[in-house]
Parts: sequence; structure tokens; C-alpha cells
Amino acid sequence: RNRHKEDILCIAQCPPRHLATGSYDGEIIVWSVVSERILCRFQIVQPTPPQPSSSFS
Repeated sequence: RNRHKEDILCIAQCPPRHLATGSYDGEIIVWSVVSERILCRFQIVQPTPPQPSSSFS
């Protein structure tokens, strides 16, 4: 089955036909309440911190 790989942290209801769930790994899934199927997925990407420079000015 298509579902979250990590624990679900939040749920948002979008009446009357949609439900959105967000998981620990930053994935958001929008579901159809009527068909119980996934409509779309989003993956939130965390920015990487800047790397320290080894050269001095």
C-alpha cells in the first residue's frame, strides 16, 4: 500500500473530500476521503547548512 514511511505528525481536514497528512520525514500526502486514495505527494526538503570555508581572506 502507498502510505507514509515514517510516523504521522499532523492531519488536516479539507472538507468535504480531502485530507492531508504530514509525517516525520517531511512528506505530505493529500488523500481523497471518498476513494481513500492518494491524490498527490509533496516532499519537504530541509536546506543543508553552509559548509565552513577552508580559505581565509
